[in-house]
Amino acid sequence: MNMDYREGFHVLADAGRYEEAMNYLQRFYGHAFEEPFYFANMGWLCNQLHDHEAAAGYLMTGVRLFPDDGWMYAQLGMTQNRREQHAHALLCLEDALSLGFDEPWVHYELFLAHRELNEYEEAIDAIEDALMDDPEQCGYLEEYGSLLFSMERDEEAAEVYRQAFLLSASPYYRLREAECLEKQGEYEEALEILREARCEELAADVCLHEGICRNALNDHAGALQCLEEAQLRGRDDTLLFCTKGAVLHALDRGQEGDDCYETALSYYRAAFDLNDDHRSLYQEMIAIAMRMHDETALTQLLQEAFEAFPREGWIRSQLAGYLSDHACYEEALTLIEGTEDSQFLEEFDYLRAYVLGRLNRHDEALRLLERLQAEHPEDPWILCEYGWNLIQTDAYAKAEKCFRKVVSMRQDPYCEAMLGWCELQKGNCRSARHRLQSAIEQGFDEDWVRAALEQCQLQENS
Repeated sequence: MNMDYREGFHVLADAGRYEEAMNYLQRFYGHAFEEPFYFANMGWLCNQLHDHEAAAGYLMTGVRLFPDDGWMYAQLGMTQNRREQHAHALLCLEDALSLGFDEPWVHYELFLAHRELNEYEEAIDAIEDALMDDPEQCGYLEEYGSLLFSMERDEEAAEVYRQAFLLSASPYYRLREAECLEKQGEYEEALEILREARCEELAADVCLHEGICRNALNDHAGALQCLEEAQLRGRDDTLLFCTKGAVLHALDRGQEGDDCYETALSYYRAAFDLNDDHRSLYQEMIAIAMRMHDETALTQLLQEAFEAFPREGWIRSQLAGYLSDHACYEEALTLIEGTEDSQFLEEFDYLRAYVLGRLNRHDEALRLLERLQAEHPEDPWILCEYGWNLIQTDAYAKAEKCFRKVVSMRQDPYCEAMLGWCELQKGNCRSARHRLQSAIEQGFDEDWVRAALEQCQLQENS
C-alpha cells in the first residue's frame, strides 16, 4: 500500500468519519494480504462503530496472517474484552506485550480482563503499570480507585481519588474520596471533603452522603435535612431510603422509619424483573434487612440467595455468619467446610476459628488462630479470639498477654473486662475490680462483668 492510501484513510478516521473510512478502506481489499494495515484498521473501525463481532473477525484473520504484529494482538485483546471473552483477551494482550507493543492502554485492557475474571491482585498490577507510563490519566485513576473501594481498601482508594482531583480539579473525585473516608468512619473529614464537592451536577449525591455522615455523628436532625434535600434534588433509591429509615428511627419516628426501609426493600424486589444481576440485588437486600433488624426478611433472603447460588462464597459467608450469630454452630461449620470459593478462604478461616471455639473445639481453634496471627500479628480480633480460647483452657497468663496487647493498641472495653476476669482468676481482686469497673464505664456492661465485679467485692470483704 502506498503512503497516499494510508493518508486518505487517516484523514477520514481522524475526523471521526468511520463508515466513510471503512468504505474507503474496502476499495483496497486487493492489498489486504500484503501487510497488517487493512485487517488491523478494519478491526479498529468496527470497534469504533461498536460492532465488536465484526471487529473480532477482521482481527482474528489479521493475527493468523501476521502473527508478529503486536498492535493487531492488542486490538484483538481489547475487542475480546468488549465481547466479554476476558480469558482470550488476556492471552492476546500478553502476546502484544511480548511482541514489543507496550502502550499504557494495553495494560489498562489487561486490568479490565483481570478484574472481570476476579483476579484482583493481577488487575492492580496491570493498572499500576498503565499509570506508570501515563500517570496523569484520570480515567485510569478512577478505575483503580473503584477497584480498591470494592475490595474495601478504602484508605488506598481515597489516596487514588485524591490524586485524580489534584490532576483534574473535578468535584466528582472529591465525592468519591469522601465516600472512602465515610466507609473508614472518618465522618468529620468526609464532611470537609464533601463541601469541596458541592456543585449542581453532584448536589443530590453530596446531600445524601452529608446525611450519612451527620447521622453517624448523631446529628440526626441535620442528617434528615440533608436527606430530604437529596430527595428534592432527585435522589430516589435504596441507599437514601435505608439511611432515612435509620435517621427517623433515631429521632423516635419509628413508623416513618419502617416505611422507608420497606420502600428500599420494595425497590430491590421490583428490580428483579429488570436486572439479571441477582447476586448484587440479593447482597443489597440482605444489607437492608440487616439494617431493619427484620429477622423474618433476613432469614428468607439468605435462604433464597443460598438456593439460587449455593456455590457462591459471599452467600455462604453471609449465611454462616448469620447462623453463628444465632448459635447454630454445627450448621455454620458445615457451610464453611463446604466452600470452594478461593476469594473467601481467609474470611472463612476467621469464621471457622470463631465457630470451633463455640463448639468447645479449642485446640483446633487455637491452631487456626496461631496461623492467622502469624499472617496478621496486629489484628485485634485474632488476638481477642485467641485470648478467649486460652481462657476456656484455663491458660490465663497467656490470655492476659493477648488482651494487654489489644489494649495497648486501642481503647477496648471488652479486653478490659477480659483482663479483669484473668486478674480475678489469679486472685488479684483489686486489679480485677479496677478493670471490670473501667469496662462498664466504657460501655461494656454485660451480666457476667457485673457478676465478676460482685465476686471481687465478696472476696475483698471476706
